[in-house]
Amino acid sequence: MKGNTLRKSAIYTVLVVFAAIFMIPIFLIASMSLFSEADMLEIPRRIFPSVLSFSNYKEVFKVIGVYIDDYGVERGYLLTRYLLNSLLVVVLYVTGCVLSASMCAYSFTKIKFRGREAMFWVVLATMMIPSTVTIIPLYSIYYSLHWIDTLFPLWAPIWFGGGAVNIFLLRQFMHGFPNEILESASIDGAGHIRKWLCFVMPNIVPSLLYVALTSALAVWNDFQTPLLYIYKKELWTIARGVTAMVKTNGVAQGYKTTRHLMFTACMIMSIFPLALFIAGQRYFIESVSITGIKG
Repeated sequence: MKGNTLRKSAIYTVLVVFAAIFMIPIFLIASMSLFSEADMLEIPRRIFPSVLSFSNYKEVFKVIGVYIDDYGVERGYLLTRYLLNSLLVVVLYVTGCVLSASMCAYSFTKIKFRGREAMFWVVLATMMIPSTVTIIPLYSIYYSLHWIDTLFPLWAPIWFGGGAVNIFLLRQFMHGFPNEILESASIDGAGHIRKWLCFVMPNIVPSLLYVALTSALAVWNDFQTPLLYIYKKELWTIARGVTAMVKTNGVAQGYKTTRHLMFTACMIMSIFPLALFIAGQRYFIESVSITGIKG
């Protein structure tokens, strides 16, 4: 009994130590987001701010600048637009990812047709193609569709398949759904759309939430896609806007770099992924554990 207690204590101690180590970057960003400009200039660098400067979270909106339309009218802070653009892209991207990936997974799992396995392996083979190889062809396609300088390249492509990884994951979950239920539904006159939407989807909610969470985190942190296809500042996402702040922070007609406000902007960008991960942590673990059991 005593040995088991010591063993558990040792395990928990190690886990707490590792958790603390992994939390150090988050703690430093949160702490430095409250630094004053004087705190940033101190050497050696302090860990805690001398004074909690909560005004940084208001000042950073002013430093990044305001959006002025073609008529010279101010339309709000650019940082607000970055956040709204990112949230819009996340909603559209996640919706398309979940719907299209689950439909493809259902087709590969529950619908029998000639060449199904070969087509599935072709889908998996697309995971081996480096993303850099597709940059020029995709740019040409988006240019011909007049999608450059719009938000379409950030979310529209995911509606056509949902990604090979997500299809594979959902297919593994759907393998465990009894075919007898779907056969009974067919006898009652249900088509594939109804069987997919009313029977299969409610029974794979953990995997759908996992796909939604990982997709949301990926598109929220995506920097390359907005960099390639979007040039107008008012259409930038938060990742693109915060990165641009490192070199040029628009203040009226000039440019200014304030390092303490850069950390404030990074913290604002980190709030959504942290909240999303904390809220969906149970589904992350449940999805991985069930996939391991079924595999």
